[in-house]
Amino acid sequence: QSHIATQQKTIDDQPQSSQVLTKKSTLLDIDFPNETFDIVWAEGSIWIIGFKKGLEEWRRLLKPKGFLVVHDSVKSVLNELDKLSSLGYELINHFELPEDAWLKEYAIPLERLIKEQRERTKDTEILKILERYQNEVNMIKRNPKDHISAFYIMQKSRLLV
Repeated sequence: QSHIATQQKTIDDQPQSSQVLTKKSTLLDIDFPNETFDIVWAEGSIWIIGFKKGLEEWRRLLKPKGFLVVHDSVKSVLNELDKLSSLGYELINHFELPEDAWLKEYAIPLERLIKEQRERTKDTEILKILERYQNEVNMIKRNPKDHISAFYIMQKSRLLV
């Protein structure tokens, strides 16, 4: 069963299930009509297509005065904020997560899970996957300040400046 089918089953069990649509798509080819959404939420994904392109592509999806929320690395976004008005957005607010958030809330719990799984398996393919995740944990532990992230809340402007 695919991840999307599993998510759809979870959604179907909820009272507002008729208001939620699951759809397999790619950031490079978002197949929705213009002005479909009140909010577009980009969770750690804008870097895949680039900040400017992401804002340009996602703007068309927003209804007038719709909101775009981007959660990503401060390093990826901070130098891009001066482009917002020319891309048709107004920055409503932004806030950084605490400096140690990724370490405490992601890396350390993940490392515990990796350790548990290593103790349970001898499968070399699984061990390779666990090693990749451990490398990510090690990177965060070595340089937690390089992994500071922030939320940026933007609103679609009426006119492009």
